Amino acid sequence: GMFVTLTQHMNFEGLVNDGAWMATELKLPHGTWTNPDNEMVATATSWALLLPAYGVFQRLLSRSFIARGFVEEAFVGQVNSPMIEMGGTSQYG
Repeated sequence: GMFVTLTQHMNFEGLVNDGAWMATELKLPHGTWTNPDNEMVATATSWALLLPAYGVFQRLLSRSFIARGFVEEAFVGQVNSPMIEMGGTSQYG
């Protein structure tokens, strides 16, 4: 989520390289919602949390760009209407 958000926001020309990903360290504790310890845990509707949360992150990042004078880097964010219905197919089809 974080890498996709930064890629879509910072790399406006659409080019992606591994620089941002290599500089990122993910800490996913075992037994949390990002690294569940039970294979039967429901993970199909994670978009219902991730898209609104990272939409807010994009808007906050844009406000910080504007505050620093980079007005051309401003980005409104994304519309987050029905995430559960539009989130894609689950792991069970």
